[in-house]
Amino acid sequence: MFEAIFDRFKRLGDQKKQILDEDIIALVDDRKIHSNDRLSFVSYEISGSSDEVRHATVMVKFDGSIKSSEAKSRGSLDAIFKAINLLVDKDATLEQYDVHALTGGIDAQAEAKIMLRYGDKILSGSGLDADTISASIMAYLSAMNRVLEYKE
Repeated sequence: MFEAIFDRFKRLGDQKKQILDEDIIALVDDRKIHSNDRLSFVSYEISGSSDEVRHATVMVKFDGSIKSSEAKSRGSLDAIFKAINLLVDKDATLEQYDVHALTGGIDAQAEAKIMLRYGDKILSGSGLDADTISASIMAYLSAMNRVLEYKE
């Protein structure tokens, strides 16, 4: 677990000019929350411009195997979330999405929170990254992990 936190710390150091105490606390807390998840974020790619349909490709680790999926939509995050749904569960729908800066400054870490409806249940997840889209994907995957837990 320490190595995973340290890797995220180094990546954050490459993205931000100054790392605050709050950043380190958030890294450790976020890692504790997601340490047993079946789904984890690997990478994403988005193509398209502001007046076009976006094409998203998402790679995740699902039960130890790298899986990839693609989807299109008018919005970048919608395309990403649709691609994840193709890999995991088509019945979960987005109920709420919130994102805010954890610390001040233009290079602040983003914390995203997602609520998904699965049947009559609302399941939530959170994600943290210096890249807002990555934080949003992590939050969506975190909520999807709760969906997978609930299904079992």
